[in-house]
Amino acid sequence: MKPLKWAACVWLAGAAACVFPGSIVVRDGGDAQTDVARADADPVDTTTDSVDTNAVDRVRPPADGDDVSLDTTPIVDAFDTFAPVDVPTDDGTGGDIVLSDSPCAPGLTRCIGACIDTRSSLSNCGSCGSACPARPGSAAVCLGGVCTIVCNANLGDCDADRTNGCETSLTTPANCGLCRLACASGTPMCVPTSGTTYACAAGCTAGVVCTPGNPCATGSTVCMGGVTTCAPTGNRAVGSLCTGGVCNGAGNCVACTPGATCARTNVCEIGRIDCASGGPTCVFAGNQPPSTPCPTGTCDGVGSCVSTACVLPLVRCGTSCVDLTRDNNNCGSCGATCALGSMCADGTCSLPGLDGSMTLDAPTRDMGTGPG
Repeated sequence: MKPLKWAACVWLAGAAACVFPGSIVVRDGGDAQTDVARADADPVDTTTDSVDTNAVDRVRPPADGDDVSLDTTPIVDAFDTFAPVDVPTDDGTGGDIVLSDSPCAPGLTRCIGACIDTRSSLSNCGSCGSACPARPGSAAVCLGGVCTIVCNANLGDCDADRTNGCETSLTTPANCGLCRLACASGTPMCVPTSGTTYACAAGCTAGVVCTPGNPCATGSTVCMGGVTTCAPTGNRAVGSLCTGGVCNGAGNCVACTPGATCARTNVCEIGRIDCASGGPTCVFAGNQPPSTPCPTGTCDGVGSCVSTACVLPLVRCGTSCVDLTRDNNNCGSCGATCALGSMCADGTCSLPGLDGSMTLDAPTRDMGTGPG
């Protein structure tokens, strides 16, 4: 019996590429360049088929000179093996495909040109192309190369049949919190505990204040069919704290950080975030210190932006425009204060005489103030 000759084909870039054992040239039909591939090191099967009675050899039509069996069951026997086929990678030469058998990193398997972790891939779980199907009431997961399911909250796969998903509610006295965990006569009620879990309890008291799944909603216990549930009754007050923010009064949790710095419309005011209104509001928290830059000049310390330009003969002393020739507190220069009883005249502190004349008097200098 002759050795088998199998061609392995892949569909790449809209064209079929086929490789026969020992072939080294492949054309993809998409350009004029030739794809180059390495021949596999593994030899083609040369073992003669044994005579079988329950298997049919996977061969091509007799016109190719291969053997034909009259078996009817399409089973491949142990002698019909052949060398592995290279998988495609791009050689970067303008569309040609090079079939490469370069290995993947440890723990990964090559699946149609990509290295995949078949231990966790939902589309290639355990082997290439083995996708984990979706099941009712659950999420599909691939664990260790085996498809399994994770049940949604308060649902269980109590019949151990993954094909129908998680079919059983775990909020009833027959399956309270766990599959087949039935509530005994002393604790006949299945009631909600912390989070979304349920447990058996002695009884149910309707109307007890509880917190439903929405942290910005109010709730009250309801007893029905041996099950206690927390039914929403309304919304929590505006400004009530919730995870990461406050409730807005409409059942929504709005992100808000009280006390955080914020920008006021008046740039000479300091703003802080307030959450009492059900959302972030920038409220007044004081004035910017004097000389803080503002669009038209500097802040005056009381919430106003004053111009830094003074009209002659006025000059700026601190945050004010003054006349150095007549200002008793800035006589001749900023901060030069005339003594009690003296006056600033022409920029000089003077004492008035009985005849109306002026006598020079040295001003007191405030060393902490200067022209600005």
